[in-house]
Amino acid sequence: MSDATVERVRQAYRLIRHGNPRDLLELVAPDAVWEGTCEGGDELAKMLLWRGAVHRLRATSFVDVGDLVVVTVAGTRMSRLGAPWWAWRIFQVVTVRDGKIARIQDFPRRAEAFAAVGLKA
Repeated sequence: MSDATVERVRQAYRLIRHGNPRDLLELVAPDAVWEGTCEGGDELAKMLLWRGAVHRLRATSFVDVGDLVVVTVAGTRMSRLGAPWWAWRIFQVVTVRDGKIARIQDFPRRAEAFAAVGLKA
């Protein structure tokens, strides 16, 4: 399941870069939540696509933690997405349920994202 989980998340971030809403919706659960940002699969997909375009987001690494994946996301103006003002990246913990993204939570620092999934930075 872990390899498939990471591949699903990797595929979603590729679709964000290419602005493909229809295929992205197939990878997002209808009841998905982006903590502190939006609720519902449609809204989450729209927000990912919008932020991907505006901030030129790109996922630079994926850490497999079972049904969770820690994703390092780089882009422009990352402080608007919760990163420290000097940072060019944020860290997201993505929860995958039944092969679909069910939850995203943002963290400004890698250590915080790792702690949230029980890893040491």
